[in-house]
Amino acid sequence: MSTDTTENQKPFELSGAKRAGFSELAFTVFIAATVSIIAFSVDIMLPALLDIGSEYQLTDPNDAQLVIVAFIFSLGVSQLFFGPLTDAFGRRLILTLALLSFALTSLAALFAPNFATLLFLRALSGASAGAARTASQAIVRDCYSGNDMARVMSNVMAVFMIAPLIAPAIGQYIIYLANWHWIFLFLGAGGTLTCLVAFARLKETQDPKERMALSISHVVDAFLESLRYRRPVGYCIVAIAFSGALFTYVVTIAQVFGELYEMGDNFIYAFMIAAAAMAISSIINGRLVKKTPLRVIVHLSILAFLVVTSIFFFAANFANVPFALMLFVTIMTMGLFGFVVANTTAIALEPLGHIAGTASSVLNTMSVSFGALIGGILGQLYDGTIIPMANGYLILGVVSLIAALWAERWSLTLKS
Repeated sequence: MSTDTTENQKPFELSGAKRAGFSELAFTVFIAATVSIIAFSVDIMLPALLDIGSEYQLTDPNDAQLVIVAFIFSLGVSQLFFGPLTDAFGRRLILTLALLSFALTSLAALFAPNFATLLFLRALSGASAGAARTASQAIVRDCYSGNDMARVMSNVMAVFMIAPLIAPAIGQYIIYLANWHWIFLFLGAGGTLTCLVAFARLKETQDPKERMALSISHVVDAFLESLRYRRPVGYCIVAIAFSGALFTYVVTIAQVFGELYEMGDNFIYAFMIAAAAMAISSIINGRLVKKTPLRVIVHLSILAFLVVTSIFFFAANFANVPFALMLFVTIMTMGLFGFVVANTTAIALEPLGHIAGTASSVLNTMSVSFGALIGGILGQLYDGTIIPMANGYLILGVVSLIAALWAERWSLTLKS
């Protein structure tokens, strides 16, 4: 009598989405929903920043930016710890607990009695989102490899890119219907739904034979080894500089476009245009990397960023920055980010193939967390003008150029 070998196989013996217990379409939607939590948690809060400052009677309006900074910084740092945890305890457990934690902390933020409590809960939500991102990426690696993995991740990113385009509008609509507190109800509901799907449908994708003992020393050793090479250090600094520029823009956009340029609530449309530029550049980059060396793309993008930030600097300090120029700068910043960050990670990992997984988490942690710190510092310097932002952008442009030159022993690759 014949038997169905597929049914008798254990999940981790299968390949593709079946290994996780999904069809490929359902798998793509689930992973995309999980990673999109990050974009929604940041961008949906933008319309609420001014209201948060007013309700909690913050003496410095810039402090409302910390609602975003706390989330992003915690998100970055957490990935360094949850990478080893997913290897030690499995993907399903970590992902399910992370989504549950995200849902609970988001719902708790709905009732935050003061600003300090809100920041604490946002930091916990960020750590939970970081854990969910780390575990979901590990699940994709378990299920797919090579071109199939690239295809699935491209589909995931296509869905992910929609989040920055619609999240601010959703946040604005929620505030219009109720108030900014209800944004956390929306986030909590999303976290709860994805958690329930993970609990009910997701199968463990990691072969128990591949479990690794939890070892902090392994992460420390990988971090120290990464610092021994010029290229990982140099390109990590480039990624930090571009992330810093991006996060500066994100935390100050409500004040810059909403108040300084008097767009009011319509500032979300400026953000959506710039976010669309990043989505388009990411799509273009995905095609360019097939035929164009990564260094050419990164080095030309750094030079373009330096030109844009130089114009921005001189206009802000010695003339004026009209709305059209400000919008152009933000579009270019977001657009160039799409060409730089993914490629710098790939270049940085070239000499670290033997520790690629851990080294990748270390580099991602540094670029996100230090980028968040830079964005938070420049955001706190906002004084009702765009001069601090312009000065900061130029410094970041110069730093990224020097870092790339140092990494490549003082030469740039500008032609294929």
